[in-house]
Amino acid sequence: MRLGLAIITVSIMAVGTSSATLAAQCTVPRIAVEYSKIKNQRQLCQKDDELPFCEDAEDYEPSMTPTEASDAWDCLINRYIEREFANTSTPSMIAYKKWARFSKIPYASAHVNRFVDDTTEQAVYVMNFANEMAKSYGQYENSGPMQAGAVLAKYSMILNGDGGTLELAPVYTMQKIGQDQSPKTRGWRYDLLVPSAMKDSAKKSDLKFTQEVCASCHMEYGTKTDSMLFMPNEVRISDNSGS
Repeated sequence: MRLGLAIITVSIMAVGTSSATLAAQCTVPRIAVEYSKIKNQRQLCQKDDELPFCEDAEDYEPSMTPTEASDAWDCLINRYIEREFANTSTPSMIAYKKWARFSKIPYASAHVNRFVDDTTEQAVYVMNFANEMAKSYGQYENSGPMQAGAVLAKYSMILNGDGGTLELAPVYTMQKIGQDQSPKTRGWRYDLLVPSAMKDSAKKSDLKFTQEVCASCHMEYGTKTDSMLFMPNEVRISDNSGS
């Protein structure tokens, strides 16, 4: 893992009046400053939408540089993910520790995330991992069909424009359980694992939502790759080892 380069500010604050739990806050200060400027521009544009920056201000989405994204992941690993997942017995929750990693850095994703309220105010970044039975994933479009027991895990985090804060978001997984077990999804099962900070907003319908939306998208765009979709070339770990 890369070391933080002072781009991510880590501070400790108390959260919840009924709990002594401490949460660390990971932020990208540049985004906070940038978004403050955007908010000011939007206020001006409410009075005069012909100003030269109005279109850009309206279409703004927060975006991290590669270094900022790497440092953001390190901060979340050290402060959030360890607390959330380290002691769990669910293998895909500790994939970040033991499984092969296939993305060099977190990258901005169009991945469906029900926990994102407004894509003009927030952005989703993800990291890709796979278990040993899915190691051929590192060959990407040439990986071929996965065997039963293969699991792919995608960790997600939310970057908020307002304040430049980062949140640990769900881990999305797809597990090959076999064509006979789930013929409608080409043998894949889709799940999401919600961090405790989001459990209050999670609903029982989330699993159904995940199964239906994930399956339909993967089946539509991944017919030639066993329903798998792949990350942009520039963020792939190219030696196929995932290390």
